[in-house]
Amino acid sequence: MPDQVSVVVKKGIFSKLSGLFKHGFLIIFILIVVSQAIIIAINSQDPVYAIKEIGGRIFFATDTLSKESLFILEQGSVYNDSLNTLDATWQLIKTYSKIFEAIYSIIIWIKVLMLVVAWLPISGESARNTINLSLSVFIFFMAQMLFLALFPPDNLTAFEALRLPFSAFKDLWHATPILVAPVTEVINKITDNSGTVNNSVVSAINTTNTTL
Repeated sequence: MPDQVSVVVKKGIFSKLSGLFKHGFLIIFILIVVSQAIIIAINSQDPVYAIKEIGGRIFFATDTLSKESLFILEQGSVYNDSLNTLDATWQLIKTYSKIFEAIYSIIIWIKVLMLVVAWLPISGESARNTINLSLSVFIFFMAQMLFLALFPPDNLTAFEALRLPFSAFKDLWHATPILVAPVTEVINKITDNSGTVNNSVVSAINTTNTTL
């Protein structure tokens, strides 16, 4: 009986943590979108323009992802050393926020499409989820290609805009090492500091033992 209770408790904790993890991303996404809308509205003094700008980023998610990835590749770093610390930090936060916003917008797109596709009479219960996801991803790319071809961004031709949903992920792939570099650097610093602390503790213990 105690073992069964323990299993139930563990399952309950795990389900709550997984639920918090899922909702946490959504909350972060909402906070980013709202904060960016407020900043744009203040800078432009036009709330309607801010709503259109944010809506466009979400609607044309792959275009946003491509722009931010190319910006990182052109800059060569997420943190711009040529700026002062405050501006460089603010730019770093904005860069990560826009990348997250673009990626999560794509995830929302696909999740919504999966809800729609779920109503289709797809045979085979075991393969339903796989077919549902595959079809939703396919529809997403087709929809992005159509939207971008009809409304090409940044003076691109319709043909160039058609390739944008695919090149966006290629650009993100190339920008990923630059994106994770600051995180890796922080982890290395923490590891080095931990090693220094451990060496100091060992040295202190050895000194104490020698004295004794």
